[in-house]
Formats: sequence, C-alpha cells, structure tokens
Amino acid sequence: MSEFSFYQNDAAMLYELLLRTAYHCGRGDDPFGLANTDMYSVDEKDNLEASAFVGIWTALYLIKSQINNPKDLEYISQIRRNFERNPTGTYFKSIIPELSKLLEQSQISEFPHVDSIPYNIE
Repeated sequence: MSEFSFYQNDAAMLYELLLRTAYHCGRGDDPFGLANTDMYSVDEKDNLEASAFVGIWTALYLIKSQINNPKDLEYISQIRRNFERNPTGTYFKSIIPELSKLLEQSQISEFPHVDSIPYNIE
C-alpha cells in the first residue's frame, strides 16, 4: 500500500511526500528547499502559491526523467501540461492517486537519497 493513501485528505502532506519521492530526499533536504508541508499553500481561489507550483512542476519533471516506459512518459507529460494550465490544489489532489500508483509501479521512492543515484535529465 502506498504511503500516499494514508494522507489522502491532507494536501500539504501529499505535496511533501511527492517532493520527497521525486527528489529522493528527506524532509526539507531537497536542493530547492521545497520538500516541506510548510511550502504548500493555495490562495483564496485555490491556485497554488509559487513555491508549491514550482515544487510540484519540478517533481513531475524529475519523475519523468526516472521513467523508461513510453506510455508512462506520455502520461506524466500530460499531467504536467494539465497542471501548467490548471495549477490548483484541487487538480493536484486529483492526480495523486494515479501518480502514486505510477511511482510505486516504477519503483520510485524517497530512498535511496539523491546523493547516491544519477538522474537521466537531458
């Protein structure tokens, strides 16, 4: 069972888990200083604040760099495009169930931490 399912109603915790998983880091230990629940914030219209948007967008990009399956690559690209058009807390929460399944299926997790794995960024 995915750790994400334990926090399905806590968007800030889902945000932190996603970033820690994609960045392969501990709490607040990512190179951008964004993998922390305190960095997740939405405005009165449910739009993500800049730090949360950057954290999620970067996480999606890094996840894509760790996937080899063409179908999953297209899926992540589609999520990222949709996220860019609709950067809201509601959209973020809606993608987490399927995204967490993809992370689990692709064996992408927080561990090992980033200092011990290479990214495939082109």
